[in-house]
Order: sequence, then structure tokens, then C-alpha cells
Amino acid sequence: MAVTCPVGPGGRPTGAEPVPRLLTDPVDASGPRTSQVTVGRQLVAGRAAEIHSVVDEALRTDPAVLRLRLHEVELFDAAGVGLLLRLQAQARRQGTDLVCSGPPRRLVAVLHRTGAVHLLTVVA
Repeated sequence: MAVTCPVGPGGRPTGAEPVPRLLTDPVDASGPRTSQVTVGRQLVAGRAAEIHSVVDEALRTDPAVLRLRLHEVELFDAAGVGLLLRLQAQARRQGTDLVCSGPPRRLVAVLHRTGAVHLLTVVA
């Protein structure tokens, strides 16, 4: 079962489909050797391979910190939560700290209920 998060005021423009992507801002205020990946609207089983591929690309740059931006997530399911845990384990094996930033409240609530919040670094 997927959970839908409410869209903010104004919704999204027609045809706008945020997808997983590596952010390549040359000046990163997040700190040295920080890479950022935006997950997009859907943190679901059907997007897991695409998200994983973008995270793999980011990890190839050997960052000290990988910031996984979740602010656009509108739909997630159990497979998406599991993906966050697998990505965290993959990053840790490589010596990279994974930080999940800006998750919607419903996702945070599920992370708390499942105990996954104790395994992930989650920031507002």
C-alpha cells in the first residue's frame, strides 16, 4: 500500500514530474565533499532502481556526506522505506554518511512507527 502526502498550496504545474537526480551545484553550502540527490515525487518500488542508480552515481564521487533530499516526495510505500535503509547501509560500507533531509511528515511518522528512524539520520 502506498501513502500519499498532501501537496502544498498551488500544487504542481501540469507535466511537471520531479524525478531522482544528482544535484551538481558547484558551491555546496552543505559542507565539504557533500553530494546531494533529490529523490523526486515517488519513493516507491517502481522507482527504486532509478533512485538507486542516481545514488550509485553520487557515491562514485566518494563524498563524505550524501544528502538524500526527500522534500518532493508525495508518494511512498514499504519498498521505498526499505530502499532508504539499503542506501544507508551501502553508503556506510563506503564510509559515507547518508543524511535524509526534508522528508514529509507522513514519511517521518512511518519511520518512527517502524523504528527505521533509529537507523537513519533524518533532518528537517
